[in-house]
Amino acid sequence: MIALSEYDEVNLLVAKIVTEHIAAAVQPTRSPRGRMNPLSEEQEAKLAALQLSAHIMYKTLNRTEHFTFAEYALGRVRFFNLYEARAQKLIAENPITKLIPSSWIDTSKARLRKSYSIGSIFVGCGLTNQHLLRNTIANYQLLGTPYSALIAGLDANNIEAQFRNAAPGLFTETSDCRLAFAKLNVLHAEFYQQICAEIEGLDYASVFIALGSDKLSIETALELRQRLYAAGLLQAADGDYQYSRARIFVKVKQTSLMTDHEFLNEGWSGCEITVFGSADEVLSERHILQEDLDFLAKRIANSYWESAAKRGQESNTYSTWDSLSEFKRHTNRLAALSIRPKLNLLGFDLVDDGQVTGPEVLDAFQRAYDMETALRLRSERKVGMDQEPKRFVDLVERDQHGAIIDNARNNLARLEHQRWNAIHLANGWTQLPLSEVRMAFRQDEKAKRHACIATYEGLTAVRRKQAEEAVQSGSKQTLDEGLIDADILCYDFDVMDRLPGLLENSRYRITKLER
Repeated sequence: MIALSEYDEVNLLVAKIVTEHIAAAVQPTRSPRGRMNPLSEEQEAKLAALQLSAHIMYKTLNRTEHFTFAEYALGRVRFFNLYEARAQKLIAENPITKLIPSSWIDTSKARLRKSYSIGSIFVGCGLTNQHLLRNTIANYQLLGTPYSALIAGLDANNIEAQFRNAAPGLFTETSDCRLAFAKLNVLHAEFYQQICAEIEGLDYASVFIALGSDKLSIETALELRQRLYAAGLLQAADGDYQYSRARIFVKVKQTSLMTDHEFLNEGWSGCEITVFGSADEVLSERHILQEDLDFLAKRIANSYWESAAKRGQESNTYSTWDSLSEFKRHTNRLAALSIRPKLNLLGFDLVDDGQVTGPEVLDAFQRAYDMETALRLRSERKVGMDQEPKRFVDLVERDQHGAIIDNARNNLARLEHQRWNAIHLANGWTQLPLSEVRMAFRQDEKAKRHACIATYEGLTAVRRKQAEEAVQSGSKQTLDEGLIDADILCYDFDVMDRLPGLLENSRYRITKLER
């Protein structure tokens, strides 16, 4: 069943009816901690026999986290959002690592060669740009370069108030995000003057235009590009290398002659204009059901649960994808979308063509990532957990002084944690103080507070605090034993350490980038 009513209340009613039908047939239960209990074999059989699922459209995806009633549908009721679908499709096809010059990337260390000023500019304050903002906050993260965004439009003041209320953590010192809001009218000269000034102060800018009509959005894009040309801002130089200083993306409702790529870009060698988001693009089975993306997201979630279960963490007991909240499924989808930019930082790419990664490319990727070290450390961890006395093995590579080594594998883990921080901050979470961390407590889901919203070095302090609490309580004999259960830095390595297995039997393969 697919509910596509323009009225959210009607769609939610469908969700409630389907949920109640499934819950009555399967009778799932919750644990005292509020999580859905694993299903028995009998319950699994009843669920399979139903052969029923529902996909429910809803305008504001970040509100579905409150619809906990749908968790009783055990994953058979899923929410989707056309604004979110547009944002995720655009981000998947245009990762920040493919927009900036490739010469900026040091593939040997999977990071930028130096700190560049990179920004996103959102023209228009509607739902499309709000979802794009949240998605770029999550997946346009780069080490050493704070995320920067300007949101410009007539309703900018109200949008700023909404974001400060819904995502207060984005505006604290904990955040690496720099958000600015400007009340501007695209019909006034002041708008173009301020946007040109913003781009002049950046090494690279992505501009997302989503206004009330296709005509207004396209005219604004064409006019902005002309103003940038007149100001000499279309191109910039990095040494002897010339590159496009800005890229403009325009959201449209439907395709037409005005949205044709050649029509928009004929005769222009810099500052390409790209349209996105037309109804015929996103109103498709693939984008509503999200089966290909969910395939990877489920495997990422399974990898996390398996890691937690092996260390006996009661707070992260093994679960199933169907029992996850919509927010947790969303975070795993974003994790799947982050694979491509991480590969780009290593000099590789992710292609969705149903083929298998070639052995030469796979071997080159494993050498670039240093998979040999990853496998060795993971093997040592397994031995340490099976033998007595237990020995803690850190997946983070450190020098003789304990400092984290500046290499590709460590840097991709740092980036993953920075990205994880940004997702949670953008969705209303804040930092749980270290003083409140206990042996089995580092997050409060209802209060949306998490101790792991910290710097990468700060995670080490959280891990040690939990390990020391375990020793003091007598549940662990040694600090090493406590560290095994309390380890949290390991999660940031999981996706890339296990990437060949995650991609196996999927539609995705790794390719080598030509430079």
